[in-house]
Amino acid sequence: MKKLLTVTLILFFISSTVNASSTHGDYEGSPIVSVHSNGQELKVEDVPAINYKGRTMVPIYMLRQLGADVAWNDATYSVNVSINKEQPQVANPDTAQNVALMNAYKWLSDTDQQLYIFASKIKEFKDLDQVPNITDILDRDYVELTEEYNKSLAFANEVKKQNSTDTTLTEIIASQSKVLDAVGQTKDLFKIWVSRKTDLTINTSLQMSMFTSIENSQKNIMNTNKYVHTTFEQK
Repeated sequence: MKKLLTVTLILFFISSTVNASSTHGDYEGSPIVSVHSNGQELKVEDVPAINYKGRTMVPIYMLRQLGADVAWNDATYSVNVSINKEQPQVANPDTAQNVALMNAYKWLSDTDQQLYIFASKIKEFKDLDQVPNITDILDRDYVELTEEYNKSLAFANEVKKQNSTDTTLTEIIASQSKVLDAVGQTKDLFKIWVSRKTDLTINTSLQMSMFTSIENSQKNIMNTNKYVHTTFEQK
């Protein structure tokens, strides 16, 4: 038969805090206490921690969440508690959010690089003569670029939902969307140029479009990296 014991914790764990408040309700006439470790509330499995005659009484089972080994001896009606020196820390949701945020920045940064590479490739292709199926190659590469962009965008939007106060992701996403449209327009203009290379107007438009796409994609890389570095410093 499982026995439920309680012990009084008086600063037993330096990193743990115990908050008593009647706002958590009562358990058999005693105020329920909310027990936290490193900012994370310990889970209540059955009997909660309570304030009994001015003393905080915490069920021993809660110690397991702090890395303690708890063994009940029915024969001697006693309990043995062993504290592991390398106690596992209670998961901190803020830490998980920070990791997700940094992963989103990293993926968006990789997408910035791919946008720059694609914009540069158009310029390189313009300097080549008689490359077979050159427009088909660009169309294929642009489809792959768009697919990768959509994946990073979906991930960033999910992370943004968990970090509603962070406006950086919104700024990066908006900027990337403009660059993706710009390199897409440059690609389409290049396809027109292939069949009208002698048209001075088309040549000039393509030159300006390539320059704008490359410059803006470079700015995206620098801006995203700046946000990443700033986040590292803050965290």
